[in-house]
Amino acid sequence: MKLRLIGMALLFPDLELPPIEFSEIRFEVGLGPLVRLKRVEVEGMLNGSIRGTMQFNPKNPGASVVDLMVQLTSSPELNESLGSLLILLSNYQCGNRIDVSIKGPLNRLYPPKRRNCS
Repeated sequence: MKLRLIGMALLFPDLELPPIEFSEIRFEVGLGPLVRLKRVEVEGMLNGSIRGTMQFNPKNPGASVVDLMVQLTSSPELNESLGSLLILLSNYQCGNRIDVSIKGPLNRLYPPKRRNCS
């Protein structure tokens, strides 16, 4: 699978990300009004997992709430294309792994918080 991030040029005009390629995506998800990401594991240009919940508000999508724990390691190829953005991401790293929690409503989402390194 290839994932292309659209709109990044608005935030980072000098950044040209290649499509992010995944060789494997494994997931265990509970669906309903509260989506539980029991575990989403990715392999490819990003390796790692995402766990947590997303509660969708169909009447007001911006008020949908996320509570996610993200642990990802990027490939050397992806690191090369990140350029100066890699410096910003270093604030969220534990070793070479990005380890953050993302919480809040989508319309007022706070910046990710780096989790304690373990």
